[in-house]
Amino acid sequence: MTTGPMVTGTVLLGISLATAVVAAVAWGCAAQAPTGQAATRIPARTTSRAARFGTQTLVASAVAIAGAVALLQVALLRRDATWPYVERVTDIGMPAYYRVTAMWSALEGSLLLWLAALATVAVVAVATTRRLVPQDRAVVLCVLAAVLALFGVVSLVASPFTASSGSGGSPSPLLRDHVAMGVHPPLLYAGFAALAVPYALSATALVRRRLPLGWAATTRVWNVVAWTLLTAGVGLGAWWSYAVLGWGGYWAWDPVENASLLPWLASTALLHAVGPRTRSGQWRAWAIVLAGLGFVLVVLAQLITRSGVVESVHAFTTSALGPVLAAVLGGVVVPWVALLMRAGSPIGAPYPAGSVHRAGSVRRGGVRGVALDGQRTLLTVVLVVVAVGTLLPTALLLLTGDRVSVGPPWYQRTLAPFALLLLVLLAAAPWLARARQPPHPLLPGAAGAVVCCVVGIIVRDPELAVVAGLAAFTVTAGVPVRHRRAGRRPDRHAVGSWLAHAGVALGAVAVVAGSHGTVREAVLPVGETLAAGDTTVTLVRIDRHDDAGRQVAEAEFLVGRDGQHVGTARPQLRWYPDDAAMLAGPDIRSGFFDDVYVTLLDADPAAGSATLRLAVTPLVGWLWAGVALAVAGGLVASAPWRRPTKVPTARMRRRLPMHTMAGVLPVLVLGLVGCAPAEDAPGPAPPLAGEGLDGHEYDVADLRGSVVLVAAWASWCAPCRDEMPVLVDAQEELADAGLEVLGINVRDLPDPARRFVAEHDLSFPSIMDQQGTMSVAWGLRGVPATYLVDREGRLVEQHPGPVTQEWIDTVVEPEVRG
Repeated sequence: MTTGPMVTGTVLLGISLATAVVAAVAWGCAAQAPTGQAATRIPARTTSRAARFGTQTLVASAVAIAGAVALLQVALLRRDATWPYVERVTDIGMPAYYRVTAMWSALEGSLLLWLAALATVAVVAVATTRRLVPQDRAVVLCVLAAVLALFGVVSLVASPFTASSGSGGSPSPLLRDHVAMGVHPPLLYAGFAALAVPYALSATALVRRRLPLGWAATTRVWNVVAWTLLTAGVGLGAWWSYAVLGWGGYWAWDPVENASLLPWLASTALLHAVGPRTRSGQWRAWAIVLAGLGFVLVVLAQLITRSGVVESVHAFTTSALGPVLAAVLGGVVVPWVALLMRAGSPIGAPYPAGSVHRAGSVRRGGVRGVALDGQRTLLTVVLVVVAVGTLLPTALLLLTGDRVSVGPPWYQRTLAPFALLLLVLLAAAPWLARARQPPHPLLPGAAGAVVCCVVGIIVRDPELAVVAGLAAFTVTAGVPVRHRRAGRRPDRHAVGSWLAHAGVALGAVAVVAGSHGTVREAVLPVGETLAAGDTTVTLVRIDRHDDAGRQVAEAEFLVGRDGQHVGTARPQLRWYPDDAAMLAGPDIRSGFFDDVYVTLLDADPAAGSATLRLAVTPLVGWLWAGVALAVAGGLVASAPWRRPTKVPTARMRRRLPMHTMAGVLPVLVLGLVGCAPAEDAPGPAPPLAGEGLDGHEYDVADLRGSVVLVAAWASWCAPCRDEMPVLVDAQEELADAGLEVLGINVRDLPDPARRFVAEHDLSFPSIMDQQGTMSVAWGLRGVPATYLVDREGRLVEQHPGPVTQEWIDTVVEPEVRG
């Protein structure tokens, strides 16, 4: 049933779309006056009427969107049960905070939030682009209004004000169980929306075929704002994942996670093209391309997240928006690429006298220019690698039906050398920047050498030692100091750059150090202790209770370090019956040097036992500190300059180096894929041999010539019980075709494991792995997990979680019968 407020909301969305279209037309008319050097001599009144009307209609569109948001928020706070969308995303007894955040917990409301972010950016851009020539400013605002209109269509198609908005699935409990829900999505959307302004500025430069007055400064300010918001949003999202998902990590290289990382990488590369200290080499071409690419990747992220083309805990449910979003992506990409192609052809006459392209200019930056171009190239290559790993599996699945797995090991192997090179260039930043007095290398070199030696002696890991040494060098070399001769304090840009670089260096140390963590899993009776290094946890009690529509199992552990009691951990398991979802509630004890991460995997109060995972990960807190430093650097750098630099109008080179970029990047990516072994390329299966639960010896190598399903399970694992009938049926049906099933009983006790085998009538043998050492070699992160080994003994596929019949039919059976 459609109510009066719902009709009002639909009308407001229609008004916002109509006024955005009118604003785009008005600004387009204002942009028709002559441009270039002559434009500065044209009186403002010649275009003021169209510009004034464009401003009024753009503001009217933003006001209409704000009214729609307010209307929906009032309904959510009142929990208006006559509104299908409100009924879908809220529950009785839900706190007011989560009723507010429920607006963007489902597809339709999140699109409205995105539209509001775009409208806010467009209105702010009206006030902050006045340093541009009026006709150039008109092109920028015309593009922004057109983008707002495109997404206005999307929001009307998937509107929270229609009766059909209540037909989708309810939001995941993850989205109403943590305070970050009210901060992370708005930050991320604001950063995404801010990248629309550099996109519009890129289109303006391509339309005018020159860099307008004030172009670089305006692009830099908006990009720094976007980068700061995205850094905060992505960092907060990683922390949220770390705090609630229970697996002990913060970045799984999930496609939706990567979709938010790609615009951040483009924005980071753009920072190193338009900054006042990095304008060397072919910075104009890089700036124009990267300014537009960031928002193109934002729209691509919208398609990935909202169309259902990828499966992810972060993605929205499958919707019919895919074609609409694909059309919007085309509307953003096609005109921009067409302008790029036009700009790649000869442009006008040679550069006039006095142009910044004359000999001795920053275009011929020598070694510094080459190094800065190399830095931008490395950042762009990292972006391309992440994009290939994110999009290639989905593209191959849609085109060929073949499933290709690209996970963390592929990214780590492929990106590691480029990340190290970027750290080296990060350390060299003070010498690459256009500084009057670059620092003397003695003190930074000594600091880096000392830290490298100390870490190498203590940890005995060359990789961590090198990264720590480079981080120490970076932090020491980049410290802003007062200029001796001029007597001036460091400008805000220098301070912000140092804070951001220090944050990145600190985060790099934390990421590398995280590989030295210790993980243990076990079934503990009350009173028993599990140790991970010098950290111990002792189970004290187990409890079950109901809490606000969910069933909670909680275990209490005493935590010890070096034999001393240091505190109590109370991890939880939360079951949501209405959603049929189980969420972990890990207990995290954060310290300066490491985090103690306790996850409850299963609880049996009747038996007085609990299954837990104990993880001790070094320097996790340093990662969050690095994010905070980077955000602080962005905030400082986005402040107004003390002495603004006026960028003279200059025509672009006669030919943008697009052919060079288009030729070099594919070669680099192909070289990466060829040098780094892709995860989908079958490699030898890890060794697996030992005593089975029946007392016999088994070895996966003895099964060469058969297709083998290696199934990791444990008696304490509830999902393992669900998958056993599927594995048994698969063995019975495909045994004659050459399928063998071999189990790994992981971190289990023999008697409960044998009772499990008898209870489920398992016909396949299982090797005991009580310490979990053999399963670690197979990359096991949790049970259940299943691995497919072909007839040549190569590991060709893996399936985390309970095995499904669909996976057996689409992956295992073709391998067996093929």
